[in-house]
Amino acid sequence: MHGATIETTIRGVSLAAAQKRLDQISAIARRSSLDDAICRHWSADRFDGIESLARELLRKPPVDLSAMAMDLLQLLRMALRSDMSRFSDLLEDVHDKPDWRVAYLSYFVPFALAVLADVCDKNIAAAS
Repeated sequence: MHGATIETTIRGVSLAAAQKRLDQISAIARRSSLDDAICRHWSADRFDGIESLARELLRKPPVDLSAMAMDLLQLLRMALRSDMSRFSDLLEDVHDKPDWRVAYLSYFVPFALAVLADVCDKNIAAAS
């Protein structure tokens, strides 16, 4: 296999393959936002920012990217009082597909941070 690899997270996954999957995940997230209460009000710029951060994570993934995603998933569960099964189900579905897994983790981390920022903003506004 020729080209760059994501050596610190999943060995043997070409960056081009992972970026292709990230593009697919980004498109799915934008389409699903029409029906998803979590991100229905987000602007295109918000998604652009998430995608930009996801691309950076994909290019230079931290060794503990998976652990970061799991921690954020737990925070989402607590903040939204939901089991967040759709996200954990997706993680299980892509477990044995390294290109999908690293792309999904790279997208999920900034996505989850954006959701948590919204929850914090809403809580601050409610307390004021």
